Amino acid sequence: SLLLPSAILASEKCEKALIKSEHSFFVARSGHSIYYEFHRVSDPQAETVVISNGLHYEIKNYKDLVKELKRKNVNVLVYAHRSQHESLEESKKRGIQEVRDFTLVDLAKDLSELVNSLQIDRPIHLVGLSFGASVATVFAKKFSNRVKSVSYLAPLVRLAPEFVQARQLRKFWSPFWMGSSGLQEYSIEIEAMLDAIEKFDLKDAKVRHPVLMVLAEKEDGYLKAQQQKVVEDWITGKRDLRAVEILGGEHSLPTSSPKELAEILIDFIKNLKLERATDKS
Repeated sequence: SLLLPSAILASEKCEKALIKSEHSFFVARSGHSIYYEFHRVSDPQAETVVISNGLHYEIKNYKDLVKELKRKNVNVLVYAHRSQHESLEESKKRGIQEVRDFTLVDLAKDLSELVNSLQIDRPIHLVGLSFGASVATVFAKKFSNRVKSVSYLAPLVRLAPEFVQARQLRKFWSPFWMGSSGLQEYSIEIEAMLDAIEKFDLKDAKVRHPVLMVLAEKEDGYLKAQQQKVVEDWITGKRDLRAVEILGGEHSLPTSSPKELAEILIDFIKNLKLERATDKS
């Protein structure tokens, strides 16, 4: 029993040695900086999960989910959109003070360039959290050959019509959403992200890849009803869809339920590999 702590320590050192973690910035063709964290395992055949971030979710909040995925021999790339504070801080150093007037296609192109720069040659498992579901959808449609599967985590479906019509509400809601995270100074960029998704509707997404929908039990009632309607419509339309609800899960699933979420994602990826192997045989 005296040897046990040393054995555990050696195991932890070995595990860390097998993983290369890169925290850096990439400058897109648009001139905007993109902050990313890329965790690479040593296995050259490992699958790669790429996470498209939520509206004002901080990248550091993925640490527990990333840890769980790395343990399962998966590469993980998480990044901040050009309009989010981790990226914007670097852009400001290069003279870009505000980021506005962009589309979901622009954000998808940023991701495509980032993936290329990191030399991720094999198709990815694309994951979209909340707002990130819109970028993931556009990316999967525009760069279809780069994607193996799409997973939606507590996804945005569409903005409420009354929210879109009464634009003055944004002046109220944006500070409310950002108040607890101290991101008030980025209200221009948050507004720009809301502008980008004004016409987005997940139910109309025509993604040709296998799809996983992960819902949160404690989701906002209006949003959850929208998500469930999308699931029902897609199942009726015989879409390649798997839907799971995490009991006790909140809208910020990577924070509230990292272990459960990692298990669901890994199970989804493994089943896809088994299905492809069966089809080949």
